[in-house]
Amino acid sequence: MSSQFYWFMNSSSLVDDIMCPFDSNCYTYSYNDGVARLNEVFRIEETMQMETNFVGIWSESSGLVISNANKWDRRSNMRGIPLVTAIAAV
Repeated sequence: MSSQFYWFMNSSSLVDDIMCPFDSNCYTYSYNDGVARLNEVFRIEETMQMETNFVGIWSESSGLVISNANKWDRRSNMRGIPLVTAIAAV
């Protein structure tokens, strides 16, 4: 059985030493003028810089409004990863 955890941190505490793998659930938030912005953060690969995707916002008046896209759709751009492909004749 696999386990899942969600890690929320203030955006100002994000440092390059944190390892949030591609399949992780690490989120940052920033709060300004009564609105909290929620972003997911991850590394496509350990040696690459942290990637950030917008997930949603929260306010007292509107509550939590999140993106309809699932995690894998948001992370579908594998920027910087070389892919080796081949075509087989059958």
